[in-house]
Amino acid sequence: MQLFAHTPWSVCPIMSTIPLPNSAAEKKRPQMYDINCGIQPGVFTSPPSAYKFDYSIHDPNTNDIKSQWEHRDGDLVKGAYKLLEPDGSTRLVEYTADKDNGFHATVTREDGDREPQEPPSGSAFPSGLDDY
Repeated sequence: MQLFAHTPWSVCPIMSTIPLPNSAAEKKRPQMYDINCGIQPGVFTSPPSAYKFDYSIHDPNTNDIKSQWEHRDGDLVKGAYKLLEPDGSTRLVEYTADKDNGFHATVTREDGDREPQEPPSGSAFPSGLDDY
């Protein structure tokens, strides 16, 4: 009997070498499948991708103020994110990662020039949506 399974790389056969059972003892024997299909995990033929992204949010109603950027070139990733803490200070995290040195981050805190803000009171939903 020959079955097929789809993988992202190909359609490869899964072979069952067990004949159809003729006795109760054979019925209890587990089936074994070869699911390797010749794929070697961790071996890539294309170079690592490159990308750049960034975003920021500035919502004074909820005090949600933050930003992030990240760039990748081959095996090197660099990035940073910054956010406003509830006490008015700003946290800045800058990081790098590569296959030789792993992930390294530097965290700094900048004292804020604003007073700490209380969370907004009331509902986060517009009027009339509180009942849902």
